[in-house]
Amino acid sequence: MFSSLKLSLKLSLGFGALLVLMLISGGVALTALGSLNNNVVQLSANWLPSIRDIGKVDHHAQAVRRNQLHYLGVEDPALRKEAAQGIETAAAEFEKARSSYETLISSPEERAIYDDFVSQWTAYWGLSRQMMDAMEKGDKAHANELNDQALKVFGPAMDDLAKLIDLNTKGGETEAKAAQAVFERGKMLNLTIMLLALVIGVGVAIMLIRSVLAQLGEDPGYLYDISSKIAGGDLDVAFRPQKKEGGVYHVLQGMVATMKSKIAEANQKTAEAAEQARLADIATAEANEAKTKAERAKAEGMMHAATQLEKVVEVLSSASEELSAQIEQSSRGTEVQSQRVGETATAMEEMNATVLEVAKNASQAADSSASARTKAADGEKIVAQVVEGINTMLKMSQDIKEDMGVLGKQAEGIGQVMNVISDIADQTNL
Repeated sequence: MFSSLKLSLKLSLGFGALLVLMLISGGVALTALGSLNNNVVQLSANWLPSIRDIGKVDHHAQAVRRNQLHYLGVEDPALRKEAAQGIETAAAEFEKARSSYETLISSPEERAIYDDFVSQWTAYWGLSRQMMDAMEKGDKAHANELNDQALKVFGPAMDDLAKLIDLNTKGGETEAKAAQAVFERGKMLNLTIMLLALVIGVGVAIMLIRSVLAQLGEDPGYLYDISSKIAGGDLDVAFRPQKKEGGVYHVLQGMVATMKSKIAEANQKTAEAAEQARLADIATAEANEAKTKAERAKAEGMMHAATQLEKVVEVLSSASEELSAQIEQSSRGTEVQSQRVGETATAMEEMNATVLEVAKNASQAADSSASARTKAADGEKIVAQVVEGINTMLKMSQDIKEDMGVLGKQAEGIGQVMNVISDIADQTNL
C-alpha cells in the first residue's frame, strides 16, 4: 500500500511521523522541565532560604549567648559595655532573621516546632534581661543564678532550631530527590521517544529509498546523466544492467528502443518516398513526352485529314456537276419527275453551297497548315454538316431512284451518281 502512494505523500507521512514524535518528545521534556522548575522553586524559594535564615537565627542566638557570657565574666565597665552592645546588636540581627524565616514556614509540623522555639527563646531572652539588670545592680550571684536558668531554656531553643534545620534539610532533600526522579523519568521518556523516532526515521528512510528506487529503477544521479545524453541526441547510449527490471530506468530504455525503431521506420519511409518521387518524375517525363507525341500526331492527323478533305471536296464538286447535268436532263421527264428533280436540285444547291464552303475552307487549310490547325475544330464541324447533308442527299436520291425506275438510262445515270455520293459518304465517315 505504501509503495502505491505518491512520493510527496510518502515524504509527508514520514516527516509527519517524525514531527509528531518530536512534538511528543518536546511535550515530555516541557512537562519534566515544569516539574523540575517546581522542585527548583521549592528548593530555592523555600527550603534553602529556610535553612539559611534558621542558620542566621542560630548564629545570632549563639552571638547573644556569647556576649552574655562575656558580659558576666568581665569586670571592666568598658568591656562590659562593649559586651552589652554586642548583645543588643546580635539580638537585633536575630529578630530580623527570625522574621524572615517566619514567612517561609510551609507545614504545620514546622509551624509547631517554630512556635515552641519562640516560646523557649522568649523565656531565655527574659531571663537574659534580668541577668543583665542584676549585673548592673552588682548582684553577680543572682545574675549567675539567672544565667543558669537561662541556659536551661537556651538548650531546648537551640534544639528546636536544629529540628527546624533538619526538617528543612529533609524537605530540600525530598525536593531534590523528586527533581532527580522527574529528571530520570523525563530522560527515560525522551530516550525512549528518541529511540522510537530513530527506528521510525530509519524505517521510513529505508522505505522511501526502496520506494523511490523502485519507481526510478536506478540512482537519480545516473538517471540524470543518461537522460542528459538522450536529450542531447545520443540514442546509442549504453545502459548498465538493471538488477530488477522496472521503474523509470526501464521505461527509458524502452523509450530509446522505440525511438530508434521509429527513426529507422521514418528513414525507410523517407527512402521509399524519395524512390516514389523519382518514379513520379520519370512518369511525368514520359507523360510529357507522350503528350508531345500525341499533339504532334494530332497535328499530323489534322493535316492529313485536311488533305483528304480537299480531295473529297474535289470529288464532291465533280459529282455535283454531273448530278446537276443529270437533273437537268431528267427535268424534262414527267411532271412528277420534274417536281422530284426540282427538289433534288434544291437539295443539291444547298449541298453545293455547303461543299463550296468546305472546299473554300479546305483550300485555305491547304495554303496554310498553321491556319488549318487553328481552324481544325471548325473544319470538323463543317465536315459533320457535310456528312449530314450527304446523308440527306443519299436519302433523297434513293427516293428519286425509286420514282425514276421508268426513266431508263437517265435513271441509271442518277443511280451511278447516288453510288458515287454513297462512296463519298463512306469516305467522309472515316
